[in-house]
Amino acid sequence: MSESRQPRSIIRVNDQEFPCVTDWDVENNRFFDADTFRVEFAVSGFPQGRGPAWWLDTDDLFVEVLAGFPSDPNNFTAGELVSLIYGRVDDLDWNLGDPTMIVSGRDLTSQMIDTKTSEKYPNKKASDIAGVIAAKYGLTPKIAATSERVGTYYDQDHVRLQSEQTEWDLLTWLAREEGFQVYVSGRNLYFGPVGEVAEPMKLVYTPPTDFAPAQIDQEQVSFSQVKTLAKDISVTVKSWNPKKKRVFKDTARGAGGHGQAQEYVRNIPGLDQQQVRDRAKQILAELTQHEMNLNFSGPATHNLVIGQKIELTGTGTRADQSYYPDTIRRIMSGSYGEGYDWTVAAKNHSPENETSL
Repeated sequence: MSESRQPRSIIRVNDQEFPCVTDWDVENNRFFDADTFRVEFAVSGFPQGRGPAWWLDTDDLFVEVLAGFPSDPNNFTAGELVSLIYGRVDDLDWNLGDPTMIVSGRDLTSQMIDTKTSEKYPNKKASDIAGVIAAKYGLTPKIAATSERVGTYYDQDHVRLQSEQTEWDLLTWLAREEGFQVYVSGRNLYFGPVGEVAEPMKLVYTPPTDFAPAQIDQEQVSFSQVKTLAKDISVTVKSWNPKKKRVFKDTARGAGGHGQAQEYVRNIPGLDQQQVRDRAKQILAELTQHEMNLNFSGPATHNLVIGQKIELTGTGTRADQSYYPDTIRRIMSGSYGEGYDWTVAAKNHSPENETSL
């Protein structure tokens, strides 16, 4: 193992380091979903005063998983690592036979997912509502200002949300109406325009020759293609037009159908009714060229995050295109990185455009 492949991790529980980790995994999911974690501890190594009794008696347990490749793997600090998740423990399993304790949970999105509200805030702007919810949960707001009161969306789009929904449902609905993305990262709530989070990750395939086998940057890479997608999707484009002071909306549907259609929604500001109709047809045509799914696994790195494109080249087929991560799962055996791997599932369209209307 080269020095650059000597990964290390630190696990904190309620901001205290726990060195007795046997393995862990973190799954980062698309922005509108919660990230998840699972950590296994050796009970014999718990810090003083932090044994099973403390775990069972403490109602609010928060776990942070940090990982990376420090310059000196035998002498490093948390500042040299990347925080992969900060979240609340949902479940705790104590095995008396090993003895081990396994905890699992979700990032701080879970607090909003688990809290229902009937408040609609019609006289507030979307960014103000995001700020109110961030403050409620002690999250640092990273929020772009919006200009319209949300009552405009209810009236113009004839939207009537159910009398009670989760606060996360409210935020994600507002984000889609604004053409924004919303997600929690660590202790921050992001609510703002969709944008590229980083330069695309390059995945290069070199076909085999008489002198060398095929090469690609990951250990296992596979594809699947959904040829029936054209019959099973609909695309809705919505646009708030500030000049006309109204929302324009149109839906294009694939021909035929097999059961429940997958629905896609895109918010594109400043369009009129004809432009909305044309754009919905255009996006439908792009999607119905067939969905491609990319899956790969191998040694984990930190050069890919949710929202970042993956650009595949070299196959000489229609598989050579851009993909968007749906899930990124990183797995480490022990704090000292005996093994640090990942599995990535991606699609050739952004999962952030999928929604149930």
